[in-house]
Amino acid sequence: MGLHATASTLHLSTLYQVWRFENALSPGETFQGYDAVYTPRESRVTGELDVHDLALDSEGQVLFSNTLFNCVSTLDSHHSFRPLWKPPWNSCASARVASGLRSRAACFAAALATS
Repeated sequence: MGLHATASTLHLSTLYQVWRFENALSPGETFQGYDAVYTPRESRVTGELDVHDLALDSEGQVLFSNTLFNCVSTLDSHHSFRPLWKPPWNSCASARVASGLRSRAACFAAALATS
């Protein structure tokens, strides 16, 4: 699970989704003694990526640690994610995204065979 907060927005990740919550109150407004009420505004289903460590870049793009594919990713409108960076020892992330056919076991076996 990951959480990123600004003054008016919360991004929250779960095993299968990334959520964006916005403060529904105007500056200076309160509701039942609270100065912020965060309501869901967007939910993106990522599949079982197990997203962690959310952040936003300078353009407001969501960045996250994609633990299933061992890479830093962002959300994508056509796919579960778009990889942005992977460690040099990880050859599986791009291959699994491109083909979609390799199993997790085959990926780990290939990684072990090359190390």
